[in-house]
Amino acid sequence: MEPRATPDPGLRIVETRVYFDPASGEAVHIHRLAVGPDQDPDDRLRRGTDAFDRWLRAQHDRELDFIHVQESDLLGGGPISVDTRARTLLRGH
Repeated sequence: MEPRATPDPGLRIVETRVYFDPASGEAVHIHRLAVGPDQDPDDRLRRGTDAFDRWLRAQHDRELDFIHVQESDLLGGGPISVDTRARTLLRGH
């Protein structure tokens, strides 16, 4: 999987997750939680994250896990995967 561009300049990314297959480390989705200038990120996190997790797992019809990453970890492009033992992002795999 290759990372895509960040969202609208008026939004602020408060959390970035890489969802992956725990058996293979294959990255299947990058999810950025972004809020507007007047939104409370804590409220948005509480309301939406669990529902999104369930929806994404159903869409991929398999168990998924995730790691939190920094946006800077995704810079530079190229494919990514996850080291399932160390739970770290791998580049170029």
